[in-house]
Amino acid sequence: PLFHVAQLTAQFPECILLTLGQLQVYYWMHYREFLNEYSYYLSYFGLDYTKALDTQACVELEEGSWQHFFLQSALNSWHNYQSLAILAEKHNTPMEEDLQKEMEELEESLKQAAKDKKYESPDELLQNEIGPGVTFDNYKAYQNIFYTGYSYYAQQMKALDYSMEQIETYYNEHEKELAESHITKESGDLVDVRHILISIEGGTKDDSGKTTYSDEDWENCRAKAQKLLDEWKAGEATEKSFADMAVEHSTDTGSASNGGLYEGLNEETNFVEEFKAWYLDKNRQVGDTGLVKSTYGYHIMFYSAKEAEWIRVCRNQLTNADIEKLMESAKDASPITIYYENVLLGN
Repeated sequence: PLFHVAQLTAQFPECILLTLGQLQVYYWMHYREFLNEYSYYLSYFGLDYTKALDTQACVELEEGSWQHFFLQSALNSWHNYQSLAILAEKHNTPMEEDLQKEMEELEESLKQAAKDKKYESPDELLQNEIGPGVTFDNYKAYQNIFYTGYSYYAQQMKALDYSMEQIETYYNEHEKELAESHITKESGDLVDVRHILISIEGGTKDDSGKTTYSDEDWENCRAKAQKLLDEWKAGEATEKSFADMAVEHSTDTGSASNGGLYEGLNEETNFVEEFKAWYLDKNRQVGDTGLVKSTYGYHIMFYSAKEAEWIRVCRNQLTNADIEKLMESAKDASPITIYYENVLLGN
């Protein structure tokens, strides 16, 4: 019988199984994420989403179809997430509070989403917007594994700390390779900022479709931004509270979900000049706030960090190496066995 398609042999009495139902979630999420990310380049990859995936050779593989590609991606993701979840259980790492709250509210959230989009049930929503065969129970199991493993991963990330001596040592050992990427101790600084975009509203369109905004429109936009900034200052006035406000109020789809954060900015960053002028100000200090007017509206700014580029790059490379070791160790402790003959994918 088609019971499961993979198992992990971990340091537990029993194996941990990936069921066919759960496989659908991983498989179709990878498929949809790929389509969303590369929607304009599918023909370049040789992928035609109107045709069966198992009939199309995948350019990403030496041998195999696009079905093989997405299946392998799905199995790799499950191995990663489940291995970390096992370590979280072993070390009694609790799920982060906000993630735990999401899990508790997941069913009601999906019921409301299904209602808003006129689906009869969460299952119908999931099968139409993730993939065939995906049920609420399967999706909940996926979220639980992911959040449990992520909580352990985040804890390990927070524990990583490198002294300037370690960073200097890494730079000296890799100076030649870094220089080939134009990273030297004279490379300048990188800046991190958060912002909340309050888009300009109103205006009148001319025959060509160009919108012109009145002084009143601009003043209304500025006043709305100033009110939010004043509310933030009257509250905890922390970077976290600013990030929370960005998630709730920012109209910048590129950064709102990340708390309005843009990292690694410098003079070469392709942002509007008013935005750049604010964060490039030599007198700017961490924690500074302000309002910036641009063609998009008003930006509520928060100056998050400033660091020499060579230090940032070396720290990131040290971090990436330790993360890779963490994942390799986690997966080595929980080897995977795959039963390809049991695989059955929704059509």
